[in-house]
Amino acid sequence: MIRFRCPHCNEPLKVADDRGGCTVVCPRCEESSVVPTESDCDGGKPGRPSGRARGGSHGRRTWLRGAIGVVAVVGILSLLVAITAPFLGASPDFTATVRSDATLVVPACLAVVLALLYVLVTSCPCCGRWWARVEGETAYLGREVSDEGGVRRVRSTQQTTYRCKYCGHAWSMTFTDEYEGSTRGKRGKRQC
Repeated sequence: MIRFRCPHCNEPLKVADDRGGCTVVCPRCEESSVVPTESDCDGGKPGRPSGRARGGSHGRRTWLRGAIGVVAVVGILSLLVAITAPFLGASPDFTATVRSDATLVVPACLAVVLALLYVLVTSCPCCGRWWARVEGETAYLGREVSDEGGVRRVRSTQQTTYRCKYCGHAWSMTFTDEYEGSTRGKRGKRQC
């Protein structure tokens, strides 16, 4: 199976090995994209195994998501125990110890979760190596303006291309920003 992400919505997709280079339609965003070939995933370098042959990025990403969940649960439980200890009839010494520990554990868990999320976001979807994403071009795809109940809403869409600095795999992600625009009219001449 070839596993890759939709370049338009970042949905994980998988197709049969013989479909490399073919065009498929994403079931989520219904946009067409070209299925990468095995040489796309290994950067076309001879003698180097592809991400799939080494176990792929799926196992690494699963491990990262599990680690993020475990660290988040430890931080939340530490915070809950520190808050509820006095209400559960715990001794004052135990309550003080739990609260002092929570002041160290909760921020440490938050820092570790943020670091792991950064690793997850910057890893290559093909080879799975961490801190591999290098930003390329950003293309402005368009802007939609609508008027909803007298409020002007603006929706701007951009597509950024990224490249893996290890295997050379390229992918793109589309970002949409929505905001309220000003409803200023044309200025007329100033009357004195």
